[in-house]
Amino acid sequence: MGGKSSRLHKILRASTAIINSIVTFTAQAQNAYQVTSEGTQLQFGQIRYRLELFIQGKAPDGMDIDRYYNFDWVNPADAPDDDAVYAAEATMRKELEAWSPRPSMTQRSDRRY
Repeated sequence: MGGKSSRLHKILRASTAIINSIVTFTAQAQNAYQVTSEGTQLQFGQIRYRLELFIQGKAPDGMDIDRYYNFDWVNPADAPDDDAVYAAEATMRKELEAWSPRPSMTQRSDRRY
C-alpha cells in the first residue's frame, strides 16, 4: 500500500485547488476468546482493512472544502484495485475543483487594490 499512497499523494499535489491531502491505510485485528465449561479455549478473529482518501481546499470566500472517500474490506482478495481508487480520487478532485475555482493569471493581474 505504501507505493499506492505515494502515487496518490503525487497526483493530488498536482491540483492547485488542493491545499492538503491525506491518504491513510489501516489494518485492524480484532480477536475474541471463548472458554467452554470444560476449559476448552476458542479464539475467533478478523482483520479489517480501510483505505481513506481526504482532500481539502478553500472556496473563494475562504470557506474550507473537504472531500472524503474510504474503502473497507475484510478479505485481502476484496481490496480495491487501482482503477477503483484512482476513480474515487478523480471524482473527489473534480468535486473540489468545481467548488474552489482558482482565478486565472489574467484575472489576478486585473485586480485593483
